This record gives sequence, structure tokens and C-alpha cells, in this order.
Amino acid sequence: MEPVVTTRWMPDAVEQRREIEDFDAVVRLYWPRVFRYALASLRDRDAAESLAQDCFLKAYRRVGGFVARPV
Repeated sequence: MEPVVTTRWMPDAVEQRREIEDFDAVVRLYWPRVFRYALASLRDRDAAESLAQDCFLKAYRRVGGFVARPV
């Protein structure tokens, strides 16, 4: 009988936490710019907040497919 490895979740949990913290830093950095752009386009604060939030949610869901390319 093979031993059951139960400690594999730790690296995954740490990695997931780091990913969330990194994305939080991106949101804090770019939220004002995205929100101002949406507000200028829509001229409605609630709609602009909703659109900015949707943009970041979509980006978070697709972060796994991101490929960094040199500029």
C-alpha cells in the first residue's frame, strides 16, 4: 500500500494566495485609470464602476492564458 500524500495542498494554497495578492496590486494600480475612462465614456458613476469591475473580473478569469511578451 502506498502512503497518501496530504501536504500537496500547501504549495497550491500559497501559490493561490500569492496570485490573489498580485492581482490585487494590479487592481489597486489600474482601477483609477480604468474607472476614469469608463466614467468619461458612460457619464454614469454606477455604470462606470460596474464596467470597471467587470473588466477586472474578466481579466482575473483569463489570467491563466496570459503570455508576457517583450515590448
